[in-house]
Amino acid sequence: MWSGSGSHGAVGLIRRRCLPWLSVMLLGS
Repeated sequence: MWSGSGSHGAVGLIRRRCLPWLSVMLLGS
């Protein structure tokens, strides 16, 4: 259970960091 929760948190952080980057790249492009 703890492992799953940690995995979920990691995915959320990655998504939050990736989404803005993708937006910047698209806008810059």
